[in-house]
Amino acid sequence: MKKPFDKGYDVFSRGYMYKANRIINLKANPYKPNTHANREWERGFNTAYFKRLQKVKNNESRRAET
Repeated sequence: MKKPFDKGYDVFSRGYMYKANRIINLKANPYKPNTHANREWERGFNTAYFKRLQKVKNNESRRAET
């Protein structure tokens, strides 16, 4: 079984989605608020987000140089 950090990381990096009322969103944190598992899931999600953000910023700066 995956750890909460890995699950949160995968949701953002792989783009796991769900559909509700014709709206498509990333899957939400499945853990109860104010628990260690909840905080670890959020940490994994945020790590993937900021890694992607850095990658986008690097690509944009390289494109601007040419």
